[in-house]
Amino acid sequence: MTDGDAPKTPQPEMPDLDPELEARLAAFEAKTRARREVHETEQAAVRAERASDAESVRGAGIGLSLAYTILGLPLAGYGVGWLLENAGIRGWTPILTLVACVLAIALAAWKSVKYVNQR
Repeated sequence: MTDGDAPKTPQPEMPDLDPELEARLAAFEAKTRARREVHETEQAAVRAERASDAESVRGAGIGLSLAYTILGLPLAGYGVGWLLENAGIRGWTPILTLVACVLAIALAAWKSVKYVNQR
C-alpha cells in the first residue's frame, strides 16, 4: 500500500480564534499597512531627489564643458600662433586667436542647443 492509498482520517476542525487574538492581529495588520505606505512614500521622495541630483550634476558637467570650450580654444589658438611667431612666421598669433574665439563661440552655442534639445 502506498501513501496515496492510505485511508484518509478525518481532520479535527480548527477552533475559532480567540476574539482578542483576532483584534490584535487586525491591529498588527493595520499598523503594517500604514508603515508600508509611509515607507513607499519615503522611497518615492528619495527616488525623486536622486533624479534631481543627477540632473544637477549633468547640468554642471555641461556648464564646465562650455567654460573649457570658451576659454580653451582661444588659448590654444594663441599658443599655436605664439609657436609660429617663435619659429619665424609673423602675424599668425592674432589671426589664430580670433579664429579660435569664433570657433569657440560657435561650438559653445552648438553644445548649448544640443543640451537643451536633449531635455
